[in-house]
Amino acid sequence: MDAHGGWIATAGDLVKLIVAVDGYASKTDILNAASINMISSPSLNNQNYAKGWAVNSANNWWHTGALDGTASFIARTSGQYTWAILLNKRIIDAQSNNFWNELDALPWDCISTNTAWPTYDLMLNPSSNSSNIKIIKTSNNSVTLDWVKGNGTHRLLLCSTNEISAFPLDGKEYKADSTFSLGTNLGSENYAVYSGIGNSCTVSNLKPNTKYYFKIFEYNKNGNTGNNALYKLCSAPSFSLQTPTSFVNQESLDELKLYPNPTNENIKIITTKNLKYSNITILNESGMNIQKIESESIKNSTIEFSQYNPGLYFIQIQDSTGNKITKKIIKTEQ
Repeated sequence: MDAHGGWIATAGDLVKLIVAVDGYASKTDILNAASINMISSPSLNNQNYAKGWAVNSANNWWHTGALDGTASFIARTSGQYTWAILLNKRIIDAQSNNFWNELDALPWDCISTNTAWPTYDLMLNPSSNSSNIKIIKTSNNSVTLDWVKGNGTHRLLLCSTNEISAFPLDGKEYKADSTFSLGTNLGSENYAVYSGIGNSCTVSNLKPNTKYYFKIFEYNKNGNTGNNALYKLCSAPSFSLQTPTSFVNQESLDELKLYPNPTNENIKIITTKNLKYSNITILNESGMNIQKIESESIKNSTIEFSQYNPGLYFIQIQDSTGNKITKKIIKTEQ
């Protein structure tokens, strides 16, 4: 019985869960009508209890929690009000009944005395995450990333030398700084390195030969949310990378050009530098590796491209020390 009446959740998350099974059309339910009717119908043995819900003839559903040292109360009403109350105190002496009666009356008093409700919606979290995260360029002390946006208005990128274990909270914004360790620490050295509406970021102040972990969260923040940040936490994409060991002159890759672009046949790599022992990887629009070429030198070399279908491709070139750069290529009809 150690978990009897207890939840591991925020009050806001509990309200979202209840709204998702309340049988009302204001938000899409995750259960069908038959299932909702089944869990809310009174038991033949007790007309005031359904399957996990206390119920009454007014079509109100509720449940209380009484984990030691706490009290909680969730409810869904016939008037389409929903609430979740979590307290870090519970009365267990002779005043216990008065305590629970007053807790029950609290939300009803709030509803009856309120004259206006906010017009914004605190449940407008994004429904799809960013995707197709790619490393565009790396050095021993920085990395440039880009990604395909989800359907949020903004996104927050966290970086750490450990696996990402912190999560942002709805209603809270975090100061981001692309210089690693200068942005907000959300906990356990999980630093905010980007927060904005874009789809790319360069993170600096990294250490050579060190593994870094990243996770990106979509969030909505606009007039419809009351300018509150509302995050999508589930299945947020994450990835890691190892910075190169030694210093490399990134300019050797930065000045590299591909010609012609767009192309309908072959691609020529144009550079004044003689990059030794380079790897060339060709990726399709989804980021899938479709060809890898190893070369001792790529100076003024040619990549056969005529066999590929028209579309968008990426050519990633990496030198012997791990420094890499990614270029976009458009393949046209022959």
